[in-house]
Amino acid sequence: MSDLRMPAYGISDAGGTVIRWLKNVGDAVQSGESLVLVETEKAAVELDSPATGILREICVDEGHVEVAQLLAVIEEDTAPSDIPISCSTAAESTQRSPASVTVPEAPVDTQRPARLSVEPNVRAAPAARRLARKHGIDLGQIQGTGPRGRIVRADVERMIGAPRPGGPALAPGSGPETEREELSQLRRVVAQRMIESATMIPQFHLTVDADASALLKAQRERRQAGRQVSISAYLIKVASGLLKRNPLFNASWKDDHIEIHNDVHINVAVATDRGLLVPVLRNCASKTIDEIDEQLRGLISRVREGRTLPEEFAGGTFTISNLGMYGIREFSGLINPPQSALLAVGEIRERPFVDQGKVGIRPEMSLTLAADHRVVDGAEGARFLGALRNSLAGL
Repeated sequence: MSDLRMPAYGISDAGGTVIRWLKNVGDAVQSGESLVLVETEKAAVELDSPATGILREICVDEGHVEVAQLLAVIEEDTAPSDIPISCSTAAESTQRSPASVTVPEAPVDTQRPARLSVEPNVRAAPAARRLARKHGIDLGQIQGTGPRGRIVRADVERMIGAPRPGGPALAPGSGPETEREELSQLRRVVAQRMIESATMIPQFHLTVDADASALLKAQRERRQAGRQVSISAYLIKVASGLLKRNPLFNASWKDDHIEIHNDVHINVAVATDRGLLVPVLRNCASKTIDEIDEQLRGLISRVREGRTLPEEFAGGTFTISNLGMYGIREFSGLINPPQSALLAVGEIRERPFVDQGKVGIRPEMSLTLAADHRVVDGAEGARFLGALRNSLAGL
């Protein structure tokens, strides 16, 4: 027998949350084949089978699991087993009985299902699964509106109250007045880090309005040449060059010193139906704008599809959060600890301006810097933002 256990990811060893099983009890599996989707504090990852054989038992259908907790039992011999396997005993004994010993057939336990019920192999957020199970809704009948058709909570809520085959509609007011929404492992970690940022970091915010005319022109020229480059890619490219020349903004606060990083690894905030995730684009200062754009698109796609690895979220030295695509003019972000700074980017929109007594209209964007006052002061932050504004205007 081989055990599949929850591995440790990250420094907190906080375990994870079983989201969805990709195989059912009784299925043949290959060593290295993905068995289960698990959400950790860093990402949603697929855990692989430790051996080739039969998936004999699933020990945790869904929910939180601790590090080293038993998730499933794989019977390496692909022949049907005469010995009932139990998750409670699988870890204690992995030895098969000798071939010369006849083992009587075990009685059927009518109080325990032969296999755990695994929901249909559909893409759905954990909150959507819980709500669907609570109201007896078949996820297979729902058209998801999340990324790549993933079913989100709102999709299930729309089904509540709709007529269902074989039963009456669920009246909107028929349920309890309040509903408990359990936090996923990801949201627990995000909440803890935001509390740490808001309460432990003496951060200040500075905002400038930057002329985006040259930025839009550069983007338009690249588009005409057959290459679409995102605004975020330009921001990463320009910011990474400045971070090399202003290393205190590419630093981390430690208990008794400041750690300055030689390489620029930029976290990019990405909104998903699982919450806000901040994967890392590495070595940005040494990349071309086209390389940044291509790798950024791939990274965002993997994040939204839940195909990232935990290491793709570790080691960032600076964070950029762009809410311009949502029509947000200006906002202040919270620093991603232990980093020393974060750049919040607003929407590009046409605004009036005055230059040498003349009034005109031009596209502008608001840039807000959040900085750790233990690492940099206000004047340094103002110079950094000013240099960023000038670099964008000079593209």
